[in-house]
Amino acid sequence: MSDQESCTFTVIRTSDAERKEMTFPLSQKLGDVKKSLAEEFGVSEHQRIFYMGRELKSGGRSLERLGLGRYGNNVLHMHIPPTTTAADNNSSNN
Repeated sequence: MSDQESCTFTVIRTSDAERKEMTFPLSQKLGDVKKSLAEEFGVSEHQRIFYMGRELKSGGRSLERLGLGRYGNNVLHMHIPPTTTAADNNSSNN
């Protein structure tokens, strides 16, 4: 694949099954994809991205290097960990 190729992914937010179609160049770094997802879904950049059941953790690697765009499976699952607030901490300490 060349650096100019891009791929359209169906991104599914696991908390509410919201789906969006998004296109990314395969040369784009995972960290930049997470920033785009945060802006598009209105969430923090602290999210976990899964592709074919595997968590993508290497933010400095390109989508192509991570294996995305292969196998005809273009679905990304985005998991946003629940946030812990001071109120939550106080109620669990009682």
